[in-house]
Amino acid sequence: MLPIGSIVKTKFSKNDSKLIIVSIMPESTMSGEKGYYDYGAFLYPIGQMGDEMAFFNDDDVTEVVYKGYDDNQWRKFDEYVVGQINKREIKIPHLTAKEREE
Repeated sequence: MLPIGSIVKTKFSKNDSKLIIVSIMPESTMSGEKGYYDYGAFLYPIGQMGDEMAFFNDDDVTEVVYKGYDDNQWRKFDEYVVGQINKREIKIPHLTAKEREE
Protein backbone atom coordinates (compact mmCIF):
# COMPACT_ATOMS: atom_id res chain seq x y z
CA MET A 1 0.00 0.00 0.00
CA LEU A 2 1.02 3.61 -0.47
CA PRO A 3 1.41 5.91 2.55
CA ILE A 4 -0.69 8.98 3.29
CA GLY A 5 0.55 11.96 1.29
CA SER A 6 1.39 9.94 -1.81
CA ILE A 7 0.48 11.63 -5.08
CA VAL A 8 -0.77 9.39 -7.86
CA LYS A 9 -2.40 9.21 -11.25
CA THR A 10 -5.11 6.62 -11.73
CA LYS A 11 -6.71 5.01 -14.74
CA PHE A 12 -9.54 7.51 -14.15
CA SER A 13 -7.26 10.58 -14.31
CA LYS A 14 -8.09 13.15 -16.97
CA ASN A 15 -6.01 16.06 -18.26
CA ASP A 16 -2.92 15.00 -16.28
CA SER A 17 -4.85 15.32 -12.99
CA LYS A 18 -3.30 13.89 -9.85
CA LEU A 19 -4.69 12.78 -6.49
CA ILE A 20 -3.17 13.07 -3.03
CA ILE A 21 -3.94 10.11 -0.77
CA VAL A 22 -5.46 11.20 2.54
CA SER A 23 -7.11 8.00 3.77
CA ILE A 24 -6.27 4.30 3.88
CA MET A 25 -9.14 1.80 3.62
CA PRO A 26 -11.96 4.36 3.81
CA GLU A 27 -15.46 2.97 4.14
CA SER A 28 -18.08 4.10 1.67
CA THR A 29 -21.41 3.05 0.22
CA MET A 30 -21.78 2.25 -3.47
CA SER A 31 -25.17 1.33 -4.91
CA GLY A 32 -26.46 0.70 -1.39
CA GLU A 33 -23.56 -1.63 -0.50
CA LYS A 34 -21.24 -0.65 2.35
CA GLY A 35 -17.61 -1.56 1.79
CA TYR A 36 -14.11 -0.17 1.58
CA TYR A 37 -11.57 0.98 -0.97
CA ASP A 38 -7.79 0.92 -0.64
CA TYR A 39 -7.52 4.71 -0.74
CA GLY A 40 -9.41 7.96 -0.36
CA ALA A 41 -7.92 11.03 -2.01
CA PHE A 42 -8.45 14.64 -3.01
CA LEU A 43 -7.49 16.40 -6.21
CA TYR A 44 -3.90 17.66 -6.10
CA PRO A 45 -2.90 20.50 -5.55
CA ILE A 46 -6.31 21.78 -4.45
CA GLY A 47 -6.99 19.36 -1.62
CA GLN A 48 -10.37 19.08 0.05
CA MET A 49 -13.18 21.01 -1.60
CA GLY A 50 -16.48 20.13 0.03
CA ASP A 51 -17.23 16.48 0.67
CA GLU A 52 -15.96 15.10 -2.65
CA MET A 53 -13.38 12.39 -2.03
CA ALA A 54 -12.11 10.09 -4.77
CA PHE A 55 -12.04 6.40 -3.88
CA PHE A 56 -9.83 3.90 -5.68
CA ASN A 57 -7.78 0.75 -5.24
CA ASP A 58 -4.14 -0.21 -5.70
CA ASP A 59 -4.80 -1.70 -9.13
CA ASP A 60 -6.31 1.62 -10.32
CA VAL A 61 -2.97 3.45 -9.82
CA THR A 62 -1.11 3.98 -13.09
CA GLU A 63 1.71 6.18 -11.79
CA VAL A 64 3.14 7.07 -8.39
CA VAL A 65 4.25 10.67 -8.82
CA TYR A 66 5.42 11.02 -5.20
CA LYS A 67 5.56 8.45 -2.41
CA GLY A 68 4.42 9.77 0.97
CA TYR A 69 6.33 9.55 4.23
CA ASP A 70 7.47 6.01 5.03
CA ASP A 71 8.85 5.12 8.47
CA ASN A 72 8.72 2.24 10.97
CA GLN A 73 5.26 3.25 12.16
CA TRP A 74 3.95 3.22 8.59
CA ARG A 75 5.58 -0.14 7.80
CA LYS A 76 4.00 -1.73 10.90
CA PHE A 77 0.59 -0.32 9.96
CA ASP A 78 0.98 -1.48 6.36
CA GLU A 79 2.00 -4.97 7.49
CA TYR A 80 -1.03 -5.13 9.82
CA VAL A 81 -3.50 -3.96 7.16
CA VAL A 82 -2.16 -6.30 4.48
CA GLY A 83 -2.26 -9.15 7.01
CA GLN A 84 -5.91 -8.39 7.82
CA ILE A 85 -6.77 -8.38 4.12
CA ASN A 86 -4.88 -11.62 3.43
CA LYS A 87 -6.53 -13.37 6.39
CA ARG A 88 -9.92 -12.09 5.25
CA GLU A 89 -10.46 -10.47 8.65
CA ILE A 90 -12.22 -7.47 7.14
CA LYS A 91 -15.93 -8.18 7.26
CA ILE A 92 -17.14 -5.68 4.67
CA PRO A 93 -16.59 -6.07 0.91
CA HIS A 94 -13.75 -4.54 -1.06
CA LEU A 95 -15.47 -2.19 -3.50
CA THR A 96 -14.44 -1.53 -7.10
CA ALA A 97 -13.80 2.05 -8.13
CA LYS A 98 -15.67 3.49 -11.08
CA GLU A 99 -14.87 6.47 -13.28
CA ARG A 100 -16.17 9.84 -12.08
CA GLU A 101 -16.05 13.41 -13.32
CA GLU A 102 -13.00 15.40 -12.11
